[in-house]
Amino acid sequence: MANIVDLLDVVNARVSIFWRMRLLSVIMVAPVIIACFFLFTTHKTVVDYTTREISGSNDIRALWPAVLSGAAGTPLSAASSQDLNAQATAKTSVLDKTEVPGLADAQPSQRVTRAKAMLDSVTDHSGLILDPDLDSFYLMSATVVQLPATITAAHDLSAKSGLVADDAQLILSRTTFSNRLEAVKNDYLKAGQFSAAKALPADLEAALASYLAAGETFAASPNPAAYSAFLDTADALFHPGNANLQSLLHARIRLHWTETAAELGVCFAILAVALGLTYLIGHGLSRRLTVLTDIMQKLVKGEEVGNLPYGKDRNETGVIVATLAAFKANLHQAEEMRLLQHKLEEESVISRHQILLCLADEFERSIMGIVDSVGQSAQSLGQSAQDLTVDASSTSERSQLVAHSMETTSVNIQSVAGATEEMAASSHAIADQAELAVVAADNAAAQANETTQVVQDMNAAAERIGSAIQMISQITSQTNLLALNATIEAARAGEAGRGFSIVASEVKALAQQTAKATEEISLQVKGVQLATAHAAQSITSIAAAVWALRDISTAISESVAQQTAAVGEISRSTAEVATSTSEISDSVMEVNKTANLTGTRAKTALEEARSLAAQSIGLKETALSFLSGIRSA
Repeated sequence: MANIVDLLDVVNARVSIFWRMRLLSVIMVAPVIIACFFLFTTHKTVVDYTTREISGSNDIRALWPAVLSGAAGTPLSAASSQDLNAQATAKTSVLDKTEVPGLADAQPSQRVTRAKAMLDSVTDHSGLILDPDLDSFYLMSATVVQLPATITAAHDLSAKSGLVADDAQLILSRTTFSNRLEAVKNDYLKAGQFSAAKALPADLEAALASYLAAGETFAASPNPAAYSAFLDTADALFHPGNANLQSLLHARIRLHWTETAAELGVCFAILAVALGLTYLIGHGLSRRLTVLTDIMQKLVKGEEVGNLPYGKDRNETGVIVATLAAFKANLHQAEEMRLLQHKLEEESVISRHQILLCLADEFERSIMGIVDSVGQSAQSLGQSAQDLTVDASSTSERSQLVAHSMETTSVNIQSVAGATEEMAASSHAIADQAELAVVAADNAAAQANETTQVVQDMNAAAERIGSAIQMISQITSQTNLLALNATIEAARAGEAGRGFSIVASEVKALAQQTAKATEEISLQVKGVQLATAHAAQSITSIAAAVWALRDISTAISESVAQQTAAVGEISRSTAEVATSTSEISDSVMEVNKTANLTGTRAKTALEEARSLAAQSIGLKETALSFLSGIRSA
């Protein structure tokens, strides 16, 4: 079943409706032809059976003279014998060809017996007693069965006619004859009753009346004259009866052939009408579907379609047309929606472009100001770092001079300590040296103050650098936020914002690099701040020491007059001065180291400031390229 369904699906998928209707027509022809075949076969069977009955009737007609001559005790005539032999050789005859040649030479009593046996055989083989129509059935029974049986019974009664009247055999033979006679009468009457005319033909009815009268006469007085008269009436009844039987059989054959022709004609007419209707319906349906298919193809291709036909059909075609009308309306609406969407997309693109231009202008105003501020801050940071480097170099040089002076002072003090005895004589020289020490101390103090101021300036510059770095960090964060917004807008723009997205990604990456560099600079600046703070503390200590040295030198100058009397005190003071001088020398060396470190870090800050300036320039160029890409999008 599934295979049949699959086959039907294949046929429906690959064969057009017109050809499917033709295939249906061919399929319709098959059962009609089969029905016609069975109708023809049915009628042919009846015709063949009737033809066989006619042949049997002819065989009986040929045997009848042998029965009648045997019953009469006369020889079979040459004409009857020739006719019997000719019938036996007929193609349709069922006579036993071996019995026919000796039948003419047989004794009359044997001839009647053998002829009666051959009659019974023909009746059985020809189906004469199985006729389907009642009129022919009873006529056949009377003519073929009962009438020959009556002849045999009459022959038997005639043979016993010499017996006494009350003889049992005579009575039995008479009774048998009378029963046969009555059977012939009943069959003929029933044949007339069931015939189309409801009566026997006139000649057959007259012959039957003569036959019955002669039979009754012979039954009452079975003498040779009555017997001969009875045989004559039987022969007179047989021939019209047999002729009437064959007429009925031939009429039946003609009727069946007529019915066959009529039925086949009706079948073929119905088939022709069905095929014609199938063709017309298939052609009309195919034509409608072809037109609708062309319309559907035009609708699919977007071609213009006029008024849709077949809209008034009250069947599936009308439904298809209504569906096509709705589809056409939907296509028209879809086309209008497409045009409207295209217009909206163009307006959206123009609006988006204007928004991007506004964003680009705003971005340019904000980012360029920030970039310029970063560049200026980087330049200021570079200048401050350069000044710090110069100041650190100057501080180093001055600290070296102070160290050298302190070494000289230490040598002098040691000389004073070693020559205390000579101090009295050399008081003027000591006074001069003391004045020089005071001057050197003043210079050292002034230089210490200047160094302190420089370090404070360095600390202030470092704080400004930190502020600039914070500003750069804010700028970097804002740049990163703008790059993120630009990436979002580029994603919304789709394919048109692909270049915009790439530029935004580069700006974001540059902002991240700037943030990283700013963090490193911030760490360096914090180191500079710590170093400058430490240097400030050291320079403050040096300044205090220098001021102490100045006070000592002043005290030395004031106490020159007392040197002679206070040599011991001078020795102690000299020792203290030597110790202080050593400490001052160490402090000056520390200042020198701090100044060198400050110079190194100032150079690093200068390099970072220059790198920041270069990055700000690169950021500006990238921003300009980014803005150019937005404006050209």
